[in-house]
Amino acid sequence: MLPDIKGSCPFAEDSFSRFPSQSNIYGLCQAGDQELLAATLKGKVVSFRYQDLQQKIRPVAREVQFTYIPVDAEIVSIDAFNKSPPNRGLVVGITFIKDSGDKATPFLNIYCDYEPGSEFNLESIAQSCLNLELQFTPFQLYHTELRFVEGQRETVFLLSGHDQRIHLYKEARAPCVSVCNASLHQFEEQPVEKFFPELKKLPSNVLWLDVLSIDDGRRLTAFGCQNGCVGLALVNQRGPEDFLQSWRLPPGLPVSPSVFLFPLKLPARNTNTEGAQVDEVNEVTEYNLLVTSTIEMAVVYR
Repeated sequence: MLPDIKGSCPFAEDSFSRFPSQSNIYGLCQAGDQELLAATLKGKVVSFRYQDLQQKIRPVAREVQFTYIPVDAEIVSIDAFNKSPPNRGLVVGITFIKDSGDKATPFLNIYCDYEPGSEFNLESIAQSCLNLELQFTPFQLYHTELRFVEGQRETVFLLSGHDQRIHLYKEARAPCVSVCNASLHQFEEQPVEKFFPELKKLPSNVLWLDVLSIDDGRRLTAFGCQNGCVGLALVNQRGPEDFLQSWRLPPGLPVSPSVFLFPLKLPARNTNTEGAQVDEVNEVTEYNLLVTSTIEMAVVYR
């Protein structure tokens, strides 16, 4: 939102909730249409939402008990998404590191419930877990939608790690003759270059990733690396996925660049064949890249 005419921010603090321990930059996500999930380093996940109580809209915060997160675990990142139609259900992913004293082991837990009527019930989802041991230290857990030539869509997890790679986790469905067994539905890692060729060769560990689907079956993919490098790619999603254009900002941004893609609609006047402007005004969409870092000013690239 834009500031009002007095220059003050239109937002005001509405509620305050205390965490049992601190979180990090990967510890907050949207879950469904009306809920936020916040994960703390000491293994707790808190849900925030508004409820209509006694004819008043009130904020409600409650802890959600996700299974298979040990008491000595440190949560690194959390993310959630609604499955792409025609599939239904909420999926939650949580990465954490279990410290057993002599060895720290990273894990990715993926939660979803296939029981009819429980696909969006967070309490039920939190009890249905796929536990995956990782061979790398996880960073950001992110989701985006794949768009296929046939018009199909599917949402997947992208997980960055300290191994200078992006790992893709996709739901695998076994062929069904009549009624599918929920136990056959699993998420599995697949080669990221198969769906995201722009993420195959990375200059450093990716700390922040953002993907935006745009018109004409294309997408923009931006990433910020640990060494200060920022990358941006324009990719064709129709047919064999290939680069249309790519840009790289060389290392130079100090400490953890974060990247955010966002569209901006601007008025554009039509011109006649002689180059003169006419009264008809249309809107054009421009795409912008916001780059932030820990100690430098934010920059917008257009």
